[in-house]
Amino acid sequence: SYPAFYLSKFQPAQVLKGKLSIGKTGSTPRKVLVVIQFCISIVLITGTLVIHQQINHVKARDLGYEQGNLLVVEGTADLQKDYSAVKEQLLNLRVATSVTRSQSPVTDIYSNNFLDWPGKPTDNKVLFNTLRVDYDYVKTIGARMLLGREFSQDFKSDSAAIIVNKTALDIMQLEDPIGTKLKVWDRSFELIGVVDNLLIGSLFSDVQPMFMVLHADASNFITIRLAPTDDLQEAINQVQTVV
Repeated sequence: SYPAFYLSKFQPAQVLKGKLSIGKTGSTPRKVLVVIQFCISIVLITGTLVIHQQINHVKARDLGYEQGNLLVVEGTADLQKDYSAVKEQLLNLRVATSVTRSQSPVTDIYSNNFLDWPGKPTDNKVLFNTLRVDYDYVKTIGARMLLGREFSQDFKSDSAAIIVNKTALDIMQLEDPIGTKLKVWDRSFELIGVVDNLLIGSLFSDVQPMFMVLHADASNFITIRLAPTDDLQEAINQVQTVV
């Protein structure tokens, strides 16, 4: 650093004899360099503290789902064809407590669409994250239903049902949301549930409005909730023998 370089120019013998002389020549550039060095140090320290705070913020953020024991497998054509059998086998082996599939992994969004609702302002151009999922999606990822229910095979009408997240509900400002008719892709869907916000994508981004529709044919990823175990690797090995 500059102070060390500057001090190294002094002769020890002269200093001990009290003959140290500091002239005015070059004193201004030296002062400027010292000030610049300290300014840079302050900037670097401040930047480090900010980054540290951001990292701690990300670590503390609620994802809206349970990451532990969650396994995502990219589906092949054969795996999609035999999905029902694979799901049944994983459950029968008790290596999994729940299995589902979706168009995108739980950590990413592949689609965004506009959504219409009663009373929507004409100037509202908000895009909604779109999830095409199969039955048991909310259950498998460990998300929380705030209102209503998730998709169920007990309701054949769920092929025309829709679920939104809390952020979407806040935007739409529906007083009595369950049963409301929403429109997307020139089709009408009945709102059957509101799920808590899911943090999908960048951990540094705000939660975006999102809706889910039941669309198993467009599902490219299989998500498996592994049963509690003390040997996670063995559980994964068992899954690999099936999928």
